[in-house]
Amino acid sequence: MKEYKIENHVSSFLPKEKKWKLVWSDEFDGDRLDMTKWNIESGSTATVIKSQDNVKVENGDCVITLRRNHPTDGYEYSSSYVTTANKFSFCYGRLEFRAKLPVGQGVWPALWTLGDNYLEIANDEKGWPLCGEIDVMELVGSSNPQNPFDNKKI
Repeated sequence: MKEYKIENHVSSFLPKEKKWKLVWSDEFDGDRLDMTKWNIESGSTATVIKSQDNVKVENGDCVITLRRNHPTDGYEYSSSYVTTANKFSFCYGRLEFRAKLPVGQGVWPALWTLGDNYLEIANDEKGWPLCGEIDVMELVGSSNPQNPFDNKKI
């Protein structure tokens, strides 16, 4: 079994004898997304077109923007998502990230891990669930004050 150590990191929930080795990271320290590590995915849903124009690196952050489009563009909104498909994968280890989440009704940011065969079966008849998925974080935006998951309370 591989062992991983996160250099210069202290964690209270890991046993002291556990040795971790950092195997992948991105601190977004350039002026654009490192395309040796990331893919900017495109595609569409009923009301959203995914566009490379909605991803930028700024002040050490990867910023993904949701924009309202002009009514003649064909899609009401545009956004994007980034993946490491075919660029990095791991089987055992620890995952860490930091994220600032948007606020508002209708937003649904998510951070997932998907199986290595995601791209192979994504367009298959049964689709993505067969590759496996771990939902690290999903936040459903709401403006309902009675909703305990209303992100305006975060």
